[in-house]
Amino acid sequence: METLLVKVDNKKNSSFLRKLLLKFNFVVEVKTTASSEPYTLPEMVNVAGRLHSYADPSKKNSEKAVWEQVIQEKHGTP
Repeated sequence: METLLVKVDNKKNSSFLRKLLLKFNFVVEVKTTASSEPYTLPEMVNVAGRLHSYADPSKKNSEKAVWEQVIQEKHGTP
């Protein structure tokens, strides 16, 4: 038998989740315990900013030049 531990942010959600889980045949029991530590949101991470730090400016400029060349070849000079 496996045990699953879930932390819920408030009693309303805890009650809802308890009722939902008990509807499944494979759930044997649902135990609740009050946690003394307050709920805190995990730190938000800006993924775009993190990925930007890995970008190589020389490759970026090279790619831009290639695209400009393709546009010139396809559409001609403006």
